[in-house]
Amino acid sequence: MKTLVKNGKVWVDRELQELDILLDGKCIVKIGKDIAADGAEVIDAAGKYVMPGVIDCHVHLSMDGSPTPMAHLSKQREAEAILVGVRSCKELVENGVTTIRECGGIGLESVILQKEVNAGNIVGPRIITCGKAIKIPGGHFFGAEVTGAQEAKYAARTLIKEGAQYIKLMATGGLGKQGEKPGVCELDVEEMKAAIDEGKKHGMGAAAHCHSKEGMMNAVEAGVTTLEHCTFIDEEIVDKIYENNVIVVPTFAPYVQMASIGRENGVSAYMCEMSTNITEAKYRTFHLFLEKGIKIAFGRDAGAPLVRHGDYVLEMLAMEKAGMSKKDIIVSATENAAEAVQVSNITGSITEGKSADIIILNGDPTADLSNYKSIYAVYAQGVRVR
Repeated sequence: MKTLVKNGKVWVDRELQELDILLDGKCIVKIGKDIAADGAEVIDAAGKYVMPGVIDCHVHLSMDGSPTPMAHLSKQREAEAILVGVRSCKELVENGVTTIRECGGIGLESVILQKEVNAGNIVGPRIITCGKAIKIPGGHFFGAEVTGAQEAKYAARTLIKEGAQYIKLMATGGLGKQGEKPGVCELDVEEMKAAIDEGKKHGMGAAAHCHSKEGMMNAVEAGVTTLEHCTFIDEEIVDKIYENNVIVVPTFAPYVQMASIGRENGVSAYMCEMSTNITEAKYRTFHLFLEKGIKIAFGRDAGAPLVRHGDYVLEMLAMEKAGMSKKDIIVSATENAAEAVQVSNITGSITEGKSADIIILNGDPTADLSNYKSIYAVYAQGVRVR
């Protein structure tokens, strides 16, 4: 079925232009002025803003965004986690997130969810999944536990067999349990490199959860594609990230939320205090990434404490507060994110031949990013989901 979106202000070549867009099936087939298409459904987007679908590089589908999502998930079986994931998928795509990189759960629930979305059995975004994270015994989060490079290689091979499309690594601690220290190094260089090299054989990238400088140094040396969180930085690690063309996924949202409203919502005092420290560090030093020209990709740890899947504007506003321009934030959530998750040839921009992943907004996001909350329509792979 053809859909003609007429008279909208369309985000093309990093600016808004008055254009028409013709969708046919799953693809954008034509962009221009005064397009005619017999038999097409016509959407009059006059006074509206047509944007590429948002790409979120850091999502946990089976975490529910409650004050204690990891505690909830730890008590669930994979089947229960899938049910949470079904709801998350719907919430994400209906709010304009048309592609996600899924960063791990309790089992292989994201692989199953991906198959169901692809088959059209459930509503959801395009899912790029790691299957499970790779971690040390007793370390941060859930995943395949390894000790040594050989076990890391075996874990990566097993995950690839089970459907992983990239490698997720836990390079440092985080905030998941009482007393956990975010900066402690966990996987070492040799372990991460062994897993990353297995992924590279299949053309896969790798993402590393990192808070400390030491953890980031290790992950960059091991050959990661993206660094997640990147909290405690200085000029030395920023230079190393830049020299190795690593993309940064900052994830302000969970720490901002826990620091600001965590206590009143039942988050532990320890988690709130650590989140305050992390938030202050991120706001204080994020400008180093911007000044160096490091590529930033959008990701917010969706599903983490107090980070609901449908509300990504919170992350955008935090990035703006940290010094990014509105335009650069939009680029981070489209082109840069597509590059980070290796789907630039499929989506990430409104381009002829690419997937019909678009959001039609009632207000101009280049004037106020909060206009991403005022949605007129969402198309994911050509299907109108809202």
